[in-house]
Amino acid sequence: LLQKMIDNKLVVPWSSQVRADVCKDKELLELMKRTKCAQVYIGFESINPKTLEQYNKNQTVEEIQEAIKIIHSYNIKIHGMFIFGSEFDDKKTIKETVKFAKKMQIESVQFMTLIPLPGTPLFKTMEEEKRLISHDWGYYDGHHVVFKPKSISFLDLQIETVKAMLRFYSIPQIFSGLNRFDIWTMIIRAYGHRVTRKWRKNNLEFTEQLKQLYHQAGEGLSSAGKEIHSAGHKLEIKARKTTDDLKEVFKKYRTTKKNI
Repeated sequence: LLQKMIDNKLVVPWSSQVRADVCKDKELLELMKRTKCAQVYIGFESINPKTLEQYNKNQTVEEIQEAIKIIHSYNIKIHGMFIFGSEFDDKKTIKETVKFAKKMQIESVQFMTLIPLPGTPLFKTMEEEKRLISHDWGYYDGHHVVFKPKSISFLDLQIETVKAMLRFYSIPQIFSGLNRFDIWTMIIRAYGHRVTRKWRKNNLEFTEQLKQLYHQAGEGLSSAGKEIHSAGHKLEIKARKTTDDLKEVFKKYRTTKKNI
């Protein structure tokens, strides 16, 4: 396909979601570069070795680092996606992930929480162990914690994940692109900063409910789940609207780049 784009002079900036092991195919990477691949979206998921094993990723942290370096060497930007909340993730895992993303100069990231989707073995396990704190599917979007992790409280998982986004999309991080004259990265990080702050503001009510649940956890998570479920349609609309805002961020980024 990429060779046909070149042969027919249909080369335009594009992006794609790929696996980290795309770095092993040098011929493909060269074609991606020649056809102006601007950015790839990669689900690294974690830099916690035990979590990678639990997720059956068949990759090591060292391989993730190597993949990032190789892809960057072809002048292709990376949007890294990470998930917090495995059996082995704690506060340190989240903080170390932010440091890793900065150190490896990943252009943009998504830090989300694990989603025990209905019908999956994970959901069944969570339900059997009474670890679900909500059955409101509106919250099963990766932005709201809906279960009780083992190595961190559900409240801390929610708070630390949002903090991680704010640390990555901080003002210093935005302007770090000036050192490389990377205006595109500055734009996307500025959008990320704005959207993350907006999400936190719109979901203060949800966070407050988690705090109440945390203090009531001794009374049983099943009753706590009912409280989360009755949070109200207003909050659900806000959550979905902000999810749409996140999608709009990357849509605007691609459109802006295309126009310029």
